[in-house]
Amino acid sequence: LTISISHSLRLPLLFLILSPSPSLSPGYEKEFVYRGATVVMHVKGMIKDTGRVFWNSRDAGQRPFKYKAGVAQMIEGWDDACEGMSIGELSRISIASSKAYGKAGNRSWNIGPDTDLQFEVEVLAVV
Repeated sequence: LTISISHSLRLPLLFLILSPSPSLSPGYEKEFVYRGATVVMHVKGMIKDTGRVFWNSRDAGQRPFKYKAGVAQMIEGWDDACEGMSIGELSRISIASSKAYGKAGNRSWNIGPDTDLQFEVEVLAVV
């Protein structure tokens, strides 16, 4: 569960919005990511504290990412956040270090120990 804080320019009030995966664009809401499905998506992975991009499937020479949902192919927080997203949906997800690479980090991605991550993901297909 993530907490998003938004501020209205017209009203001097803060609103807390609780959302499992803040959607930037809702998608078609017809086909959804489910455990065991093969999912194709665009992904932009960033270090949450600094915004440094460590992965972007839209970069030159890259292609959409494909994985099998809910079968521990990805970091734990990934499956938790992406399950239930619909085709066409664009979301920003935050994954705490404890559900990402933890104390070990990930040298191949240049992700240090105890690093929280943020991803922008767009579901292209669910098979």
